[in-house]
Amino acid sequence: MKKIILFSILLINNCQAQETIPQSGNSYQNSLLKAIEIQHEFMNTLYYYGETKLDNPYALQIPFKSMNDKEVLNGYKNYKLCNSYAQGVHSVALLVFILNRKPFADDPKKFVYLYGTTFITSFVFRGIGRQKLKKAINRFNSLLIP
Repeated sequence: MKKIILFSILLINNCQAQETIPQSGNSYQNSLLKAIEIQHEFMNTLYYYGETKLDNPYALQIPFKSMNDKEVLNGYKNYKLCNSYAQGVHSVALLVFILNRKPFADDPKKFVYLYGTTFITSFVFRGIGRQKLKKAINRFNSLLIP
């Protein structure tokens, strides 16, 4: 159990350490790119590219790559990395549970600890990822000239 918690802390530190150096330069002028809007609903976040509603944040990859700004691309890459870590934590917990069922049957508290740790770690990774995506979107929008 301690190894899982230590592994989770190391992954969180790695996810937060992916910072970039701000890029200097003038605003990006391209009439084909549109601003990205974020709307928060109950238990859901909606993304709009111009007037188009996007199904998920992964659809923002095309406008981000079109912008070709290092900070925007790194923010988006870090968002995907943190989400991958969150999914990996769930996979590892499921694998541990499947391969070691007997200790969980003997002591139900281990099951609660495993999934409690998994839930909290995943929640932290997804939160960090959302912060990285929000920074990338803000940078993207700031580079557009209305």
